[in-house]
Amino acid sequence: ETDPKLPRFAEWYLNIMSPADIRFGGLRNNIVDGDSQPCDGATLMAEMATACAASHPALSRHLMWMWQANGRRHSGFYASSHLRINEGLPAEDPQLGNAVFPNYCAVLRSQWNTPRETSVHAIMGNSYYDHRGSSSGELIIYALGVPLSLGWENMYSPHNPTPYSRCGVVPE
Repeated sequence: ETDPKLPRFAEWYLNIMSPADIRFGGLRNNIVDGDSQPCDGATLMAEMATACAASHPALSRHLMWMWQANGRRHSGFYASSHLRINEGLPAEDPQLGNAVFPNYCAVLRSQWNTPRETSVHAIMGNSYYDHRGSSSGELIIYALGVPLSLGWENMYSPHNPTPYSRCGVVPE
């Protein structure tokens, strides 16, 4: 709860969430880049919120809000998250806007938490390397809450290590 990396990581995690996505019943999800998948990490948000409720109460409220906006998901991947999440913690809209995370991504966001919410996530830099695959330069775009340009990659098959199957800026 006191690690100085927790608030920075939590802010990044909040910002990689999509607008409410019609494909998932209006729930927010993490953007998909590299070999990730939607719905991967909402449980972690509530676990972090529980861990930092005393040391970072505002951040805890923002994380709980996002966990709720993601459908209050639980996981049993390592052990039941029901034992690690205090569902009674207060939640508060984080009112996200634009953000830059050097050497990873930039987020442009407007009309936060409205049906007109629009966002562009640009994957860039070289500090994200473990699961990135070929997503550097990729653009994940939602307009008016609808996905227009999504990341697609699979860590297994078919593997394509080139940027040409991505939605991004590619030199001629």
